[in-house]
Amino acid sequence: MKRIILPLLWIAALLGSGRVLGNADVDRAVQALGGSDALAAVRSVQIRGTVQHWEPDQSLVPGGEKRFAGESAFTLTRDFGSGAARIDWQRQLAYPAARAYRFSEVMVGDAGQVYGIDSTTRTSQSRAADPPGHAMSGVRLRAAMRELERSSPLLVLDMQRQAAQTRPLPPVRVGGRSLPAVRYAAAGRDFIVLFDPESGLPARVRSLDYDFVRGDLDFDLVLSDWRPVGGIQVAHRQVYELAGEVVADTVVAAVTIDPPPVAGQFDLPADRRPATLAGAPGMPAYQWVLRRQYIGVFLDSDLLSWDAGASRGLALQEIAPGVLLVQGGSHNSMVVELADSLVVFDAPVNDAQAQWTLDTLRQKFPHKRVRHLVLTHHHMDHIAGARSFIAAGATLVVGAGAGDHYRRMALAPHRRNPLLPGAVGEPRIIEVGERLLISDGAREVVVLGADNPHASAMLIGYVPDARLGFVTDLWSPGRDPLGSRLGAGQAALVAAVARHGIDPERFAGGHGSVAPYAPLAQLAGN
Repeated sequence: MKRIILPLLWIAALLGSGRVLGNADVDRAVQALGGSDALAAVRSVQIRGTVQHWEPDQSLVPGGEKRFAGESAFTLTRDFGSGAARIDWQRQLAYPAARAYRFSEVMVGDAGQVYGIDSTTRTSQSRAADPPGHAMSGVRLRAAMRELERSSPLLVLDMQRQAAQTRPLPPVRVGGRSLPAVRYAAAGRDFIVLFDPESGLPARVRSLDYDFVRGDLDFDLVLSDWRPVGGIQVAHRQVYELAGEVVADTVVAAVTIDPPPVAGQFDLPADRRPATLAGAPGMPAYQWVLRRQYIGVFLDSDLLSWDAGASRGLALQEIAPGVLLVQGGSHNSMVVELADSLVVFDAPVNDAQAQWTLDTLRQKFPHKRVRHLVLTHHHMDHIAGARSFIAAGATLVVGAGAGDHYRRMALAPHRRNPLLPGAVGEPRIIEVGERLLISDGAREVVVLGADNPHASAMLIGYVPDARLGFVTDLWSPGRDPLGSRLGAGQAALVAAVARHGIDPERFAGGHGSVAPYAPLAQLAGN
């Protein structure tokens, strides 16, 4: 009886003291990092380094080698007492085009500000400001604060201090090793921290995330190259892995503990606006926010696809009899009406936009359903809503050889998507090499292959009776002014038009709006 009572008394004593069982790994990590006193003495930190970014779902080939996005130099300054942070960036991007940005992010409490230009896709506030700048959206601020917490040198001390918010998990096998694991859920963030069994140091900080293409997945910050700085250990190599694939690789060059304060470094505009920390409607995770910044095309809006300061929202615009364009956002879909069904080109941004499109079409065409969804190419920003169309019964029309990529997308678990948590099943897929004709006996919709340098298995669309084409990314009609000569994508479009012998008067775009084709063709002849 004593053998049973004594352990129970010991457990009760621990619980009564506020300690939680199973935190031996946290305590060991705190010691390995320098001890609780040394960590608690850190009031602020400045970290300088470089980071390289890659984007796997902007690859040339569906499921192929990830694209190198660019490299940035940064200086991160954090004040742990106030929770303020500033990151000064010098970003040199290589994709989708070579360009450079110098900007700063300042985050204090429930507000954040970007000083400078950080994206080709700018909000109206950024364009109107002089000098350029804009308030961070809530979804961007939440993502940034989550990553600051994930990468904080004081994360494990926070876990020790908030032991009631931690619980031990079974060991997790990574790379053939079994790593002790502790779950930490506090301040709206939920991490699984994996510890190196030999050193006791944190090895990975994992979140259970969601990606619009890949579904449910692990998003890990992998920590290594620990070095002593000011009495504590700091990881000088920090690598982000998306389902085991590297998407960002940070090398820390210098760390300063308690740097001298700089007047005004955390200042926000006098008319600062608190962010709506609830984030974007239907936003299940932060992959879109982080990775669109990696390639410099993030629209800093809680609505993700449109800027409330410049647009009233998504709308169906008729661009030819029985042909409509979903506009008002950064990405468009084209809809073609047939006698008994609808054909939609592209399902961009997320399931929220896809479901808006489907609901709007049901209201406008109550007796017609979307029978075909044509996906012009596999890049994530133009297919992220495809699951909603599959769930609605649409057959996918994709480029030759791309079918397996979309099949994997449809079948990937996606329980973390609040807009579409249930299984959608295996989709019906038609692969198109050169030409596919979709017809109701009167109207024709032609889907055509287009060789190009942007993405393999690329398709364009053509509605012969309207002399109207549809193109994504190769040209953004109505948005991108024509230069003195064709760009590589524009040249590929002109070549596809000639090869297929079509006669477009206008093109609608996956970005932009509608523009006449003749000026582009004339430029090709110069």
